[in-house]
Order: sequence, then structure tokens, then C-alpha cells
Amino acid sequence: NDPANYGQLSQVVMTDRNADEHLPGLRRLAAMRPRIRWRNLILDRSMLARELAEATQRRADRLARRRPLWKDPIALLSSGWIARTFDAPVLLMVRHPLSFVTSNLARGGADARSGLGWLLSDPEFMRSHGEAFRSDLERMDHDGTPAVERWALAWRLLMTVALRELRPVQAQVVVARYEDSLERPVEILFRISGLLGLQLVAAPAAVV
Repeated sequence: NDPANYGQLSQVVMTDRNADEHLPGLRRLAAMRPRIRWRNLILDRSMLARELAEATQRRADRLARRRPLWKDPIALLSSGWIARTFDAPVLLMVRHPLSFVTSNLARGGADARSGLGWLLSDPEFMRSHGEAFRSDLERMDHDGTPAVERWALAWRLLMTVALRELRPVQAQVVVARYEDSLERPVEILFRISGLLGLQLVAAPAAVV
């Protein structure tokens, strides 16, 4: 019940009903103090070295009072809960559906599944949104469903649920188009930073 890292929570839809099970781990992550299972890393020197380096960086970030950033596309299914629980701003980066579909086809091929089939067995998702999307979820991972349709259904589900989740906390939400960030990266980065209350210094802007 106490995940070592956020990756273990990326397939959990968070609500107030299951918060007691996962909130302690999330609070440690928000404080940049995740629980590390060092015993599992002893036999893997490369993983151990990487974890030590990350632990050192997290300590430096805490001392500098830097804010944590969670980047996880699946987290948008819990984005409203995250915004309310942590009083956190949310950046919703919306990608054109055609771009979303073609990117996933290029990455995973025609036989790739959407990776969202687990939602059918997630009690919180099914209770909150599931009946509206049950048929779509079943079609997404069905062998006879064309790959283009699978990913189009995935885009529709993700965007629809995200907008439903974020409507009650819209004052904390910044929406940006992914394609705009490619065409005008510095302009969009400065706009997003300003809306999120972040100060973008010249060095990152020069890199962009």
C-alpha cells in the first residue's frame, strides 16, 4: 500500500475513496522524499548508482525549496483530485488527435494496444466514468479493432475524462496545445511559466 515510486501509481485512478491507501506515498513524493527499497538495489550497481545520484539531487532540490513536477499522461485521469488534494496547478497539454494517433502507431506498430485496458478493473474509474466508456475500453484492446480506431478511442477517453476532472478546479488549470509548443517553444514556455507562477530564467530559454 506504500509505493516506492510514482510509477506504481500510474495505473491507479485516485479519488477520496481510495486516498487512505495511496496518499502517504504521494505526500512523500510531493515532499521529494520517496521511500527507496535499497535492499532491492544492492545487487544492481548501475541502478544503485543512479538512485544515489537522484537522492543527492532531491536533497539539493529540497534545500533550494524547488517545487516538484509530476509528468505522467495517465495522471490526468486523477488530475482533479491531485489539484484539490495538493492545491497544485495543472498543465493540460492537448495534442491534436491525428498527431496522437500517428505518434502511437509509429511507436508501437499496428498491433500495439492502448494500454488502458486496466481501467476496466479499476473500481474508482468504473464507478466515476466507467459505464460511459465500457464499450470503448473493450473495443480498444480487441484483436479485431483497427489500430487507428484503438488510439482514436484512447484520445477521446483521456481528453473527455481530463476535462470532466478539471472542470471543478479550472482556476488551477493551464491548457496549452502541444503543436503550439513545437512551433513557438520559447513563447509558449514563457506563457505557461507565467500562468503557473514560475520564473523562467534566460539559460533555459536559450536552450529551448
